[in-house]
Amino acid sequence: MATISKKVVNTAHSPFLKWAGNKLRVLPHLLPHIPVQNGRFIEPFVGSGSVFLNVKSDARFSFSSYVVGDYNQDLVDLYDAVVKDPQGTVDRTTLLFDGNAQMPHGNSRARYEYLRDVFNGKAVDSVLTQHGIGKPELFVYLNRHCFNGLCRYNSSGEFNVPFGTLARAPLVPADAMLGFHRVAQGVRFVGGDYAALLAQLNPGSGDVVYLDPPYVPLSITSSFTSYSKGVFGLTQQQELADVANHYAGQGAVVLVSNHDTPLVRQLYQGATIHAFNVQRFVSAKASSRKAAPELLAVFQ
Repeated sequence: MATISKKVVNTAHSPFLKWAGNKLRVLPHLLPHIPVQNGRFIEPFVGSGSVFLNVKSDARFSFSSYVVGDYNQDLVDLYDAVVKDPQGTVDRTTLLFDGNAQMPHGNSRARYEYLRDVFNGKAVDSVLTQHGIGKPELFVYLNRHCFNGLCRYNSSGEFNVPFGTLARAPLVPADAMLGFHRVAQGVRFVGGDYAALLAQLNPGSGDVVYLDPPYVPLSITSSFTSYSKGVFGLTQQQELADVANHYAGQGAVVLVSNHDTPLVRQLYQGATIHAFNVQRFVSAKASSRKAAPELLAVFQ
């Protein structure tokens, strides 16, 4: 089983968000299995966007259109904002990072927790409103200042990741945001459930669907995790495997990423399995960030 090194990935476009499960280090094992098709590229769990960004900017592919979605509406709204008003979104985000006479510098626990309350609708800040700063800009700020760049919501739909203590103040990912804008022109962003999106699009011959759901835990002592208000447990994992089989039966090529476990192999037994290891970067301690077994299941 191959192990993906930190240094083997040379991608044209890196995402501007820090993201647990970022697929940059999986791309060398993913891109070779995406066929050259003339239909749609559909990615209902877009996350940081590293997959569609690099597929769309790769001259080998010639998809007619791109549709990407996510259950996290805050994320989808951010991407829409960057596509429609890139420089304005960057400028407003910069105010949160750098501060000015009216707005304190953002790299402190107190400032972070206050802005998190604003994001969650628990506080109103007239200065932010005056500068046109809304949830898209706050999302970037929270992502860059929170612990390990995690994205997690509680049962009430409130972003609840704690402040991440960093040696140096985070920088605004301005260049990456503007790069996202350039690549994402013409991409359709959709918020909501992946199954509803696929039912609407009804993928078939010529289409490619890439599914990157919340992963099955590696051990029975782990818990299924969710970065949104929904829960993605065993039932949902089985439903996703059924959905993949269904659209593959209609002629689409469906690729699914997940942990490499006996349960996942059982769920995806109708697919061709490609296994590899990927270095983790989410554990609190660097010494605990070991390579984890992953797989890519290809239904076609």
